[in-house]
Amino acid sequence: MNRPPPPDLPPGAPTLANAPAPRAHDVAKHLYEGAPFFQPVPPWLWFLVGAGLIWSFSCANRWPTLVSFLILPILCSLLLFRGEPPALLFACVMQWIQATSAIYYCNLAGVSLAYNDLDLGGARAEMATWCSMAAVVVMAMGMRAVLHHWSGNWSEQARHEARLIRTGRALVVYLLALGFSAVVGAVAPHIPRLTQPLMALGIARWVLVFLFAYAVIETRRHYFLLALVVALEVVIGFTGFFADFKSIFFVLLVVLSGGSLALKGWRFVVGIVLAGLLIFLGLVWTAVKTDYRQALNQGSQEQRVLVPLGQRLVILLGLTRSIGPTELESAAEDMALRLSACKFFALTMENVPTYVPYEHGALWWGAIKQTIMPRLLFPRKREIYDSLEASYYTGEDVAGPEAGNSMGIGYCAESYVDFGPVGMFLPVFLLGVYYGWIYRAFVTLTTRKIFAFSIVASLMFSCAFALETTNNILLGRVMIYSLAMAIFVACCGNPVWEFLTATVKRR
Repeated sequence: MNRPPPPDLPPGAPTLANAPAPRAHDVAKHLYEGAPFFQPVPPWLWFLVGAGLIWSFSCANRWPTLVSFLILPILCSLLLFRGEPPALLFACVMQWIQATSAIYYCNLAGVSLAYNDLDLGGARAEMATWCSMAAVVVMAMGMRAVLHHWSGNWSEQARHEARLIRTGRALVVYLLALGFSAVVGAVAPHIPRLTQPLMALGIARWVLVFLFAYAVIETRRHYFLLALVVALEVVIGFTGFFADFKSIFFVLLVVLSGGSLALKGWRFVVGIVLAGLLIFLGLVWTAVKTDYRQALNQGSQEQRVLVPLGQRLVILLGLTRSIGPTELESAAEDMALRLSACKFFALTMENVPTYVPYEHGALWWGAIKQTIMPRLLFPRKREIYDSLEASYYTGEDVAGPEAGNSMGIGYCAESYVDFGPVGMFLPVFLLGVYYGWIYRAFVTLTTRKIFAFSIVASLMFSCAFALETTNNILLGRVMIYSLAMAIFVACCGNPVWEFLTATVKRR
């Protein structure tokens, strides 16, 4: 027997727990309802942009600052679909932060991007910043080109589905996914041919986190359980080798930005608090990460954890107790430089084509070949070391695998190396089309829209939110993760949904 309909539906209305898959005709009609190409922008964003424009006239970098603020309403008007969790917009805004952080850093230091002695890549820092900002807008346009006349009406179905989920059962499934992710993370590095496919399955953990958070916020119940999940993810993130604690905040910010009350009232306040907490934890991590990582790998210079969990917590607590105002100020400077994606891009512009010729598409073609040649079928496929590539194109000595480091120049710089300062925007646009197509495919072809939004959001903040990510990682990881999630929905979607909603079929 089906559960009774949620209270906001009229009596006798059908539930969505056993809704049939949409027909192709209905999907086409749903997509092309004449929705405007440019979406309305929230009023508070216009206030923020106005304040930024006024501030820009007193800055050392007036025009870059002014343009950086104007980009925000452009991104929102292209990708903020009413009611839908803004997964694509999130990816673009995160890249916007990386593209513009050098501007604000220089403004606070009172120096020009073009003429400074800061660690931002030298004389080409301003040009790299302009190209990075333009690339973010071009990527958003590529995403929107696939979603032309996108109506956004799927969000209503997703909200009704969220009200059918039993949060207690969702918590159980999340804990199982968390355990599975831990096992996969331990086993995958020891099976090189299956490392990426196994890691792709681990993304199911974030799909379940998204489902759980969406259900809690939509039903406005069990906030305490959600707080426990957040605390658990923060602890897990801090005790690992990388700053994985930020992922749970990404989930919450995307969830809060969707729904009928997106970023209004209490959601807006909670979003500001979460963003502030994320920045604070980022400062703490930046202050302790060097000493903490050396303790974790016991001086082996490898990206490995060789210390048991209890000892890790003791080390972490000891390091955090030593943080004072001076350490936080130094961490803020380091985090601003780390966020900026212009350094390697600027160094690449300085070196290419003056000393190293353009590659004329070799890097992107190599990334495509890496993507369509899985290591399971091609075990002799060459290894790619991002740091060695960065050293070659920047002309700088970048720490590589021997130091347990992997740092690439990013897909924007690689596009520049391939096609120059003008042609670089074509592959960036096509990358946006790639992301937009994945978003459209999952949302239109998945019966349970809440599954679709959970998957695309998890894909975006797992693979596609950083300018510094290289093109071979972007193409390969997004494709493998998408295939893994498609298989998950096809094979496990209905059983998981029936468990989450506790539906019982009539005999």
